[in-house]
Amino acid sequence: MKKIVLGAVIVSLACAARAAFVPKESHEFIFDLATDIHGNEGYSTVPALGGVGYFFLDNIEGGLYLSMRKTKWESYWGVDTAWGFGVFGEADFFTDSLVIPFLSARAGLLDGNEESDTAFNLAAGGGARFYLTERFCLTLQAEVEWASKEVFNFDRISDTEGSGDKLTAGLRGGIRYIF
Repeated sequence: MKKIVLGAVIVSLACAARAAFVPKESHEFIFDLATDIHGNEGYSTVPALGGVGYFFLDNIEGGLYLSMRKTKWESYWGVDTAWGFGVFGEADFFTDSLVIPFLSARAGLLDGNEESDTAFNLAAGGGARFYLTERFCLTLQAEVEWASKEVFNFDRISDTEGSGDKLTAGLRGGIRYIF
């Protein structure tokens, strides 16, 4: 039985190793969940991001994303959902292994439920892809995020504009499917 399991693991790892190089003209679905240095305090759901990417060069990807943060108290965003939309890019470093390091960047808008609460948003990070199969991998990355308004990390006592931060950092983990 141990030999069968070991054989299955070796075959799956051999298939996944071929996926470490993503050729141009491939596509990718992305779904990520995030946490920041304050542990998502004040969010009723974990901030999420979904997107579709296109590899326009080998291991170089660009795409569109949609993100969502839902607050659980009255803040600059109101007691509602803040949406994000924008573009992203990633560069994978080919290492001929199942773990591929990458750098990422995002630019977009964050928008809440009021007319005046739209903020420009930039993010940069780095992490690794952990290939499970030829087309499916898990990701983990550290990220720094900046907004043009003080929209991050509100405390529960002073929840008006100006009481948050323009800068935050955290971890983002997710799944990727390449097709």
